[in-house]
Amino acid sequence: MRIGNAIRCLAKVVTKIPEHQVAEICTKLVKNLVKPQKEDTKNYDIYSTCLKTLIAEVTENLAELLCKTLSNAGLLQRTNIPQIDEELIEITNQLIKRFQDFLSKHTNVLDRAKLSAELLSNNSC
Repeated sequence: MRIGNAIRCLAKVVTKIPEHQVAEICTKLVKNLVKPQKEDTKNYDIYSTCLKTLIAEVTENLAELLCKTLSNAGLLQRTNIPQIDEELIEITNQLIKRFQDFLSKHTNVLDRAKLSAELLSNNSC
């Protein structure tokens, strides 16, 4: 129950967080997902839900920052843990859907070739 409250809180305050801190939060969450510490492997759903909340709640003017930050932090890479790979794909899908207009005009922000290669190279999901 506390986790749900924390995520609802995040949804309410994310629009008030300075841009550089949004980038820091996103980077930390992706790194915890992609390279979890031993104790973090069971918390991947919390990190994933937080990232999805950030993507859903930030304003359109943070589209470039969010897309670049998530891509650079490792969102497009895959792990050897199928559940985490599935979450990474879901987050990437949500990011593309949420900022579809921005990404269609700025094709260099998300490396589509890298994204396609990563998705096709690992059929673990």
